[in-house]
Formats: sequence, structure tokens, C-alpha cells
Amino acid sequence: MSRTIHTIVVPLDLTESSQTIADWAIEWGERARARLVLLHVLPPVHVYAGPVFIDPAGFDEQYFQARQCAEERLRPIADQARECGVEATVHVRVGSAAEEILVLARDFGADLIVIGTHGRKGLAHVVLGSTAEKVVRLAPCPVFVVKESHAHAGAKVEVGAGATE
Repeated sequence: MSRTIHTIVVPLDLTESSQTIADWAIEWGERARARLVLLHVLPPVHVYAGPVFIDPAGFDEQYFQARQCAEERLRPIADQARECGVEATVHVRVGSAAEEILVLARDFGADLIVIGTHGRKGLAHVVLGSTAEKVVRLAPCPVFVVKESHAHAGAKVEVGAGATE
């Protein structure tokens, strides 16, 4: 059975390893002639106001600025992809990272998700959870996971037989 990759969702947390994860995705995009959907998810802001949490309307300006900043940081990655002949779009959403990645993957009919993981263990994993783990478990398509510890290895993507055409 041959699988064609048309759309690759690339969630980036804009940390140091994001560029390397983007490089992996761009290489996949080049080889498969697929488009990249670059995504950054801003966390929701909740303020404690008595016994309930509320979303403050006064944070609209901060979210606007944070969205602009994220878009500005994703734009050079999109430009890099385009220079390699890969179509790329930039998206910034607010919410739970795993949920927003999964929604975007479904909305765009993703054929692949390229995501990084910090590889946390023990209490850090329990407290912070693993976005990548949730995405792997619930994704509507295959997920290629780049461990942060290997993000700078510079390995090349080898697309297996039948993976691109």
C-alpha cells in the first residue's frame, strides 16, 4: 500500500530545538512535495477570582502581542521552507497544546505530524505531562517525534519506499 503525504503539521514551542525540528519537517516536505502547517500554541491565561477561574478580557492586548511575536518567529521558518520549494503557512492558536495540535491536524487533513519532545521523566512528566505523548496517542495520522536530546544531531530524513508517492 502506498501512502502519499500532502500535509505535514509542525507544532513548534519556539525553544532552541524548534529550528532543528523545522529542518526535519522541511526535509520531509521537500521529499514528499507536501505543504507544511507551522503551529505555535499560546497557553490560555486564567486568573483566580475567588472560588472560580475566569478568562480576563483585559488580556486581549497581551494575547495580540504574543500572537504577533509568535508569528514573527515562525515566519522565517516558513520562508526557509518556501526557499526549498515547500509551501508553508503559519498558525498561532490559544489553548491546550495537544488539543490544538490535534484539532489543526484534523482541520487540515494532516498526513503526518512532526513534533519535538523534551523527554521529561518522573515527576516532571507527571506534573507537566507530555504534549508529544498525547499527540501520538490521539493523532489522526502518523507522528514523527524528534527527541530534544537528538534535535541537534543533524540526521537526515530517510523516507521509506512508498512513503511519498
